Amino acid sequence: MSVTVFDSKRAAERWSEFSRELPVRPIRSDADYEQMVALMNQLLDVVGEDETHPLATVLALVGDQVEGYDSDHFTIPSGEPREILRFLLEQNGLKQSELSDVIAQPNLSAILNGHRAISRDVAKALARRFKVAVDVFL
Repeated sequence: MSVTVFDSKRAAERWSEFSRELPVRPIRSDADYEQMVALMNQLLDVVGEDETHPLATVLALVGDQVEGYDSDHFTIPSGEPREILRFLLEQNGLKQSELSDVIAQPNLSAILNGHRAISRDVAKALARRFKVAVDVFL
């Protein structure tokens, strides 16, 4: 494997321009984490599952950062998305009805009973509500 040689001055100028548009930064605090989760959600809205999208690599990098922070700072059991949702409800002392602003009660019941999958939009809303990465629900 060869190392790419680059013009550091030019790269610094381009990085400054890029980071003004997309503030990709290391996650060193909960506030940084929340900003990166918000950025990741915006990128998910744009990129979706299109791995050929020009911003797909940025999404992957931000997602890796968020996942790393999650694993170091939040203990969320691995498992099916509905089980993680059930866990988060219990951990936060919430009843199903208290998520009515995120998802309709019948749909939530169907998800928790394994009769319905969590949609991407609902996953994003749940991620915002519980301050976790979207991918835990997908």
